[in-house]
Amino acid sequence: MKNSKRSFSLVDEIKKYFNITPFEHIIPWAQKNINFSGDVSAERNHLDFSLYPYQMDVIKEWEDLENIKTVTVVACEQMGKTNMFIVGLLWRMVFAPCQGMIVYPSDSLASETNLQKINPLMRYIPQLKSELDKPRAYRSDRYAFSNSTIYFQGAGSKIVSKSCKVAIGDEIDTWPVIGKLDNVSDLKKRTRSYNSSITFLVCTPTEQNRKNLEAVFEEF
Repeated sequence: MKNSKRSFSLVDEIKKYFNITPFEHIIPWAQKNINFSGDVSAERNHLDFSLYPYQMDVIKEWEDLENIKTVTVVACEQMGKTNMFIVGLLWRMVFAPCQGMIVYPSDSLASETNLQKINPLMRYIPQLKSELDKPRAYRSDRYAFSNSTIYFQGAGSKIVSKSCKVAIGDEIDTWPVIGKLDNVSDLKKRTRSYNSSITFLVCTPTEQNRKNLEAVFEEF
């Protein structure tokens, strides 16, 4: 028994020394680590999937680290679509660090969402807070951490030419039309360098944006 205790202690010390985070599945991890205390618009401080169980299957898609995957969430307003990609992104940054990109309808929305929603959540996750506290970790267009970089921009200009394992398009139905530029297709192309990746697209269907969404689903 004594040897067993010593071994367990040694393993813990090794994990601390090398900063190894034991793997956790995304749903229990999110319930424990996602804290909305820093978001004044949030109704609750923590996730309660009993109130919106439909989100769980979608969020679990982020755990697939072996395949090339496109997830498109089509839902009406105030259904937690943004949380579905934020939870997944933060989980990936902890357990599968990589280069990623989030594209919003505009540059101002990109800046606002990161400052008011993503940044405060990071500060309650120890692995991400320690990175965020480093000089120049948070810049005007990216999070530049030691083991991952997440770019963010608006869809009003050409998508930054970066290879990414994670590509997120927020409210793609409201992206501005810029000549012959197809930013949704350009965003998908960012993942082509990898044999495993996730492209996560979010949209809110209305009669007015029906034609925009038809183009997104043509490939299916």
